[in-house]
Amino acid sequence: MTLSLVNDDLAGLGEMFGAVLFEETPRINPARVRPFVFAVLLLRAAVRASEVTASLGCHVHPDDLRRGDGEASQLDRVVQHTLIDLVQRGVLRDRGDGLYVLSSSSEGCRLAISIAAALDAQLPDHLLQEIGRGPFAGLPLRDAPGQREGRNPSAWKPERSRFAWICR
Repeated sequence: MTLSLVNDDLAGLGEMFGAVLFEETPRINPARVRPFVFAVLLLRAAVRASEVTASLGCHVHPDDLRRGDGEASQLDRVVQHTLIDLVQRGVLRDRGDGLYVLSSSSEGCRLAISIAAALDAQLPDHLLQEIGRGPFAGLPLRDAPGQREGRNPSAWKPERSRFAWICR
């Protein structure tokens, strides 16, 4: 009988810990909106506030979805605030028609590359093209042999490798 009482107490504790560790409908904030913004951006290279709101709508707390008469919901306000913040930081640019596009600024590229690398995702095509036309597009990836020492690169001759001696 004592054992069943202990099991009942543990079951009650398990339910309590489960409620603390997992929220089915969390309250919305900009940190919870950004992943949804970048999911659409990496797929389409552009995002509208309504797309982020629609993708988040089924995951947020019901209080965040309530609207007053003629007022925007808390979700709409936080999504709009997050997009404006990303524009001010130079990550996005606003085309003026409600469409936000990834910026090719240094901050935008850095953040987009970091997120794409973390998710093992692909950068949008337009961003790759803009990066390719940027100030670093014509630079060689490595120095040519002898370039650092001031020698003539055309006079450089490769050394024989160990593989060449083995294949003789």
